[in-house]
This record gives sequence, structure tokens and C-alpha cells, in this order.
Amino acid sequence: MIKLQTPVFKKIEEQAQSMQDCISFSQGALRVGGVPGRIREYAQEILKTDKADYYVNGLGIMPLRQEIAENLQKKYGTTINPEHVFVTHGGIGGLNTICLALLNAGDEVILPAPTYPVYQNVIKASKAIPVFVDASFTSVYENGANEWVFDFDRVKSAVTSKTKMIIIPNPSNPAGMSLGKNDVLAIKEFCESNKIYFVSDEVYEHFVFEGEFYSATPLVAKSEYVLRVGSFSKNFSMSGWRVGFVVSPAHMMSTFSAIQSATICCPAAISQYAAIYALGHPELMDEQIAIVKLDRELAYNGLQPLVKQGILSVAYPKSGFYLFVKTSEKDCSEMVMDILHKAKVALAPGKDFGPFSTDFFRLCYARDPKLVQEGIDRLCNYFKERY
Repeated sequence: MIKLQTPVFKKIEEQAQSMQDCISFSQGALRVGGVPGRIREYAQEILKTDKADYYVNGLGIMPLRQEIAENLQKKYGTTINPEHVFVTHGGIGGLNTICLALLNAGDEVILPAPTYPVYQNVIKASKAIPVFVDASFTSVYENGANEWVFDFDRVKSAVTSKTKMIIIPNPSNPAGMSLGKNDVLAIKEFCESNKIYFVSDEVYEHFVFEGEFYSATPLVAKSEYVLRVGSFSKNFSMSGWRVGFVVSPAHMMSTFSAIQSATICCPAAISQYAAIYALGHPELMDEQIAIVKLDRELAYNGLQPLVKQGILSVAYPKSGFYLFVKTSEKDCSEMVMDILHKAKVALAPGKDFGPFSTDFFRLCYARDPKLVQEGIDRLCNYFKERY
């Protein structure tokens, strides 16, 4: 039997949902308004027909694949056609399909850490081996600010003859940084030279507020080793609708189709029709994205008194919707549980995100601004009493 472990933050989220008056910053869900009303209304119109009543193609319905391809062509100025795109059961469903198709037992997959916790389970389920590499770290500048930096040299030094794949979330979950053009091209060139697959997980692409972000999308049609994952969970607040996509070399599609037919049969039809409408109306998310940007300021600025006292350290997030906060604890897991029960604030312990960040916790601030303010106030009071 394959041994997998549920990330601690998911267990914490379950506890938080059962507690009265608990404010949850643990799970990485966008909760600032839910699925826009017009998308819901469109889905209701589809439900009046029989379009969503039957099995659809295992790679997704062609109208959605076409819409995704056209959207990516316009956004990134590249040549992508529907034969490069397939629809998945959320972004994580796409990663499952990729790993089942491309990995063999004993292959190694490099995970530059800190990184999204579920990756390792996807890799293990494919009977491959996750290899964490301490590749992101904070640099302290003269003005006292911290910033996350990606060190690709550390990744390259971890490559062995068994390395088959590198998975990188860009923008980063949990660090709130994104990779620019030079970094992404360097990864692509290195992977091609060493016949390693580069999987770029870009589910936070609509939440880049400052700094450089370079999508791997234009590289897919030019390489046999680049795949790009996307999702509607964050970009359109459709996390419960489970619809994502993968952009990949066209010759892989027959294998992906067989795997999806065996694992999920086909992506949910109603979600796919809703996704088509969503892609045609990106303006529906403008208000939610603006709220998340406001939340970022509330959360980051609200913790600054603790930063100035040397109790916490945190880099200003330029993308995504997380703060990854360094504490003075060697392992803050017990403290996270203490905060849950005493302050009624749910956080994600750093050990979920790799073995090098046990002294951190992740805070998802994509919430109603009033909840963010109240939750940060509770955290400040907790740490004042603790220290």
C-alpha cells in the first residue's frame, strides 16, 4: 500500500469549520465573494438543457479547449491550439494526470521548497520519489525589508540520474513570489538539456500585483519537456467546481486521454460550460482581485508591530494571496495549534510546505477585509501575551 499523509492544514481547516467564531486563514481558498453571480446564472441556464447530462470527452469539451487556447494566445502572444490543451479535475487533477503519464516507479521529482504540500502525495501516488530542495530564501536588505529569492543553482545541484521532473508553482504558494523571464528560460533550457520535464503550476496567474511574472505557456509549443497547469479555482473563485487545464506537447494527448478516462472518466460537464462563460468575462473578477490586494495590505501592515519587535519576520508578497511568516520557534506546529484554540485563528504550519520551513506558518488573507482585520488583531494580541 502507498503511504500518503494528509497535509496538516487540511486537518486544521476541518477543526476550524467546527469551531464557533473561528477565523480561518489555513486553507488556500479565495473567499471574498464566491463565484460571480453571472457565472452562476449562466450555469443555471445550461441546467435547463441536457448539455451537462451525459459523459463528455475525457480531455474536456472542445469549446472549452478552444476558448482556453484562444485566451492564452491573446494573453501571452503565443501559438497554442486546442490540441495542446486538455481540461482537468482542477489544477491538482492535471498534476495527477501528468505524473501518472510521465513518471515511473523510482523516478525522482524535484520540489523547490517551500512548496505546495499536495505535490508530494501526487508524486508518491505515481510511485515516484519527491525530493525537496531548499531553493527559496529571504534576503534582508538595507532598509530592513525581506524578499524571497529563488536559487536555481541549488535545484541543479540536486539533480541525479533518476531525476525525471521538476514541479514549480509560479506564482509561489506559499512564498508570494513569482519567477521572471530569465528564471523560467533558464529552467526550461536546463531541463531540455537533461531530458527532465518542467511542470509550471500557474494557478495564481491573475494575482500578480508587483514584480515580474513569466508564464511558461509560450514555451510549450517549442519544447518536448515543458507543461503548464492552470485552474479556475483561484482565477474565477471556482474551487468547488473542480475545473482546470493543462497545456502540453500535443503528442502526449492520447496518453492523457486514456489516464483521465480511467481516473475521472471525464471532467464535470456543467463546470466546463461555466468555465467557458467565465473566460469570456474576466471583468467579473476585478472586484475580488481588488479586495485581495486590499487584504494584502491589511495583513502585512497589521503584523508590522510584531515584526518591529523581532517576534515575527515576513516578506512582502508580490503575488498570490499568502503571507509566509517566520517565527522564533524551531518548529511552530504546536504554536499553530495553540493559536487555533486560544485565539481562534486557523493557520497552516510551515512543515506542510517542506522540511526547511518548520519555523514558518502560512496565512491566507483572501478573505473578507473585516475578517482579515479581526484575525490579524487576534494574532497580535496572542503574540503580545506570549512574549
